Amino acid sequence: MAVLASPLHANAAHIQTQTQTQNQNQAPTRRIPNAAAFINAIDMAPADAASLVVVPDAQSLGEDMGELAAKLERMQALTQMKPLDLLKSQFGVGPGMNDRGAFVAWFATAPDKSLQWCAVIPIINSEQFLQANFEAVLTTAPDAFRWRGKIIYVKIIDGAVVVSQSPDLARAYIRKAGLSDQLKKRLGERGFALFCDGDIGLWAGPESLADMQERGRGVLEKNEQSPAPNEKENTSTKDQPIAPRERMAKLLAGLTDGVTSIDVDPLGVLVRSYAVLDPASELAKSAHGGEHTGANLNHLPRGPFVVAMSADIVGLGGTQAFLDLAALIPGGQQAPSWLEQNKSLVTSIQMAIYPSKLGVVGGGLLNEAMLWLGATDGVAAKSLLQQWMLSLSAEVDGQKREVTWETDRVLKNGTTTDAFLVKEIPLPKNGQPARRINPMERIFRTVLYGPKGPTGFVKAFPDGVFVTFSQRPDVLERAISTTTGASSLQTDAVITALRNWLMPKPDVLGFVGVGSLLNVVRQTINAFPVGGLEIPDASPDIEPIAFALSIDGGKIETATMIPTNVIGVVVAAYADRKEAQQEDQQEGQQTKDRTSNSADDDSEIKSSPDTTPTPPPTPALKKP
Repeated sequence: MAVLASPLHANAAHIQTQTQTQNQNQAPTRRIPNAAAFINAIDMAPADAASLVVVPDAQSLGEDMGELAAKLERMQALTQMKPLDLLKSQFGVGPGMNDRGAFVAWFATAPDKSLQWCAVIPIINSEQFLQANFEAVLTTAPDAFRWRGKIIYVKIIDGAVVVSQSPDLARAYIRKAGLSDQLKKRLGERGFALFCDGDIGLWAGPESLADMQERGRGVLEKNEQSPAPNEKENTSTKDQPIAPRERMAKLLAGLTDGVTSIDVDPLGVLVRSYAVLDPASELAKSAHGGEHTGANLNHLPRGPFVVAMSADIVGLGGTQAFLDLAALIPGGQQAPSWLEQNKSLVTSIQMAIYPSKLGVVGGGLLNEAMLWLGATDGVAAKSLLQQWMLSLSAEVDGQKREVTWETDRVLKNGTTTDAFLVKEIPLPKNGQPARRINPMERIFRTVLYGPKGPTGFVKAFPDGVFVTFSQRPDVLERAISTTTGASSLQTDAVITALRNWLMPKPDVLGFVGVGSLLNVVRQTINAFPVGGLEIPDASPDIEPIAFALSIDGGKIETATMIPTNVIGVVVAAYADRKEAQQEDQQEGQQTKDRTSNSADDDSEIKSSPDTTPTPPPTPALKKP
């Protein structure tokens, strides 16, 4: 875990001197168990383990969790327990456990080919631990216990207990080194180092991954829906999106080993992964990588953003590799055809969505968004983009799509740029009125582009092309300013501090501005009411979530940094929800009590003697 070296969210005004800037460029100081502690823990598992979970030092993890929790204002509203005690309670263990020891769990293949779990739990006193956490079931076996309603088997060893769902695994357990050496060979130097670089290390081998794939396939098969009865099923496979089941199968088919490392820190939680691919697999052929110069954000203006991302096409292995990998992502098959036909032209992509001054309804989500296509020839890239967009003019699904392109428009500030506009006009059919646009489709288009629809500027430079998604001169001017050395997200202090948690030269880099994103979602919900959704509050200045990906020689590495303040937003939202539920329960109980008391009062009145005074007799009327 990291020692708090420098704040992630440093205001730019606080980082003006050269010394302060240099400090931001330094890697964070982290406090984690050393590699020797990990190797010692790994070798507690047998060499034939199919997957593995390692916590070398539970107390160190607990201390880091405690420091992080101390920074979360609403954490006390959820629980008074220490984070480590809370974590142990979730696993149904606690008293008698030695927090300074290593916790190790793994899956192994049983004789029936099924995967059976087994774990080594460090203890202070075996008798105390077994009595406090498990219930002996002597009628089943002398070593049988009941844990959370299930029968498990226990073997006591020096300083620990071995626990398993399989009596054979528990009884036959003997500690023997060997798994760490196997993992070094399977994962390589980088993969093994990443496994041992956190508070928690997880590894899954081929058998475990195949089991995960089979289970995931079953879930997706149940969730996939057939076409609606009134819709025609598209039998053409061309341009048809990959089904989630098929996409997952392609992703996992070539995966031989997967590693995840979790590092809990007062500044946030760092999650890293490392995947080793089968060289003969389809995925590995696309994930060979290239010359790594590193993705950067030097063409995206500094300022609050919803999303900012960059991809180094060359580092990913070239345009074809980029397209192959993108096809595995939802929507990735929609890449422009000119990109595939000119594979050596585009070298990088940068894009950012900034909060619009006009709001989601007034301007759309992309109103202040901008795209930079780095290219070997920016003018040629613009020409191909123009040809491709004009080719989109057609009659599609009862609508006429009309694309217009204006070259060399001179703006009021003197800037010369191309401009485009896309209109979709409903067409009548067989004498019938024009088809009405689906309400959800209309809402989606409005949220994305605003009331004017798709429109924007295209400006070419020698090394690339800028594209905006609105015809606002100020947005284009901000984009152009980055080409003259103006401040960009590349030099932003918070972005720089977050990048230090990731790999040095990532091929893909992305940031999610949580505060701005939640504000956009809230605006959308207010404009198009959706029942049952409550959006938590978050400052637009909150640190973004950072993500990076690198591909090299059939190995895929990722890193995700979730800052503490982002975790605080989730905790606060959960605490608010719990408090609201408690208030509802209290109000419901009070209403129930009042109803019960009222019923009791009515019962008492009905069962008590009639004490109502008898009215005096009415005197008889006298005859006149």
